[in-house]
Amino acid sequence: MTTVGNTLLKRALCALCRTLPGSGWSPETFRKAKYNRPEVASEFWKLLYCLLQQTYQRNNCSSLANEKKGLENQAKYVKCVLRHQGYGRSAFYDLPCDGSEGSRELLLAFSWLLKKFKLLEKFLELIRVRLDDELDSCVIIQLLESENSHLEAYLEWKQVESVYWQWMESILMSSCDDDQSISEENLNNMAEFICHSFNKDIEDVSNYLADIHNRLQEMLFCKKSAWHQQIKELKRLDEKEVYLTARKNKQEALKKIQDFKHSFQSKETNGQFSLIFNNCFEMQNISFYTNPKSMLAADLIIQLKRAECELETEMQMLQEECRVRLDNIIEQYEGVICIPPSKVHV
Repeated sequence: MTTVGNTLLKRALCALCRTLPGSGWSPETFRKAKYNRPEVASEFWKLLYCLLQQTYQRNNCSSLANEKKGLENQAKYVKCVLRHQGYGRSAFYDLPCDGSEGSRELLLAFSWLLKKFKLLEKFLELIRVRLDDELDSCVIIQLLESENSHLEAYLEWKQVESVYWQWMESILMSSCDDDQSISEENLNNMAEFICHSFNKDIEDVSNYLADIHNRLQEMLFCKKSAWHQQIKELKRLDEKEVYLTARKNKQEALKKIQDFKHSFQSKETNGQFSLIFNNCFEMQNISFYTNPKSMLAADLIIQLKRAECELETEMQMLQEECRVRLDNIIEQYEGVICIPPSKVHV
């Protein structure tokens, strides 16, 4: 096989291992099995057992890894399933169940299962996430990510699948050279490796991906609707808070002005100050600080105007503070924000 062919074969084996259930599949295991290396025979028995259990019994490979069932029993189980499914290579059934040899025969049996019963498609159907399951959103997202990674690996596998079957054809021919007594029935069974039909498989995967895309879009739409509703609620609360703060500050400023005005009004007729017409010369000698109730009307007017200016300045500062705070809050939102005018207190 050329360098390009070896690269494509490695790509095909990597994609196949990423699509298969479990984490024990490795391209190196397939390569050693081609040369019938005995050290990978036991590993292939375990992988086949795990694959059949998950595909047909729907058991998880992670739980099977801790199963106390011995290798011999696992090998007998694999032989029983393949015999029931009609696998006809007698050399496979003659293999010892202790995992000491026969890795190439195990590779051929695996490939026969892979092609005849579409194991990859069955596995993808098993891990398909259904939105009607009672799962929270975070679990659903993790399952969709896992499903998506297997689908991506499967699509890559379909692009280079023909390279794998050409490789298996060469292994089959090599096996025939080693075993001249192989029957025509076995050859017919194994010839199914070479027959490929990609169009229907790709169409099925495309429809499956479209279905997943639609379901993800539906979930995304629901999430966005909920987020927009929450944003509207937050905006409504912020606008109400700004309006209430501005109104409170204005009311406090107006209250101070009213309090100041009332402080110069007495409940009695004359109030705190009495208007007395004295000689101007005499008034010049009166000190306001020694007798605050004895002061000129002009001085009183000046004091009142000064106090009024201070209060107006304070009110303007409060209004400016409210305006700056309102601008800071408005900058956090997009679009046009309508704020009703505040009521004017007369």
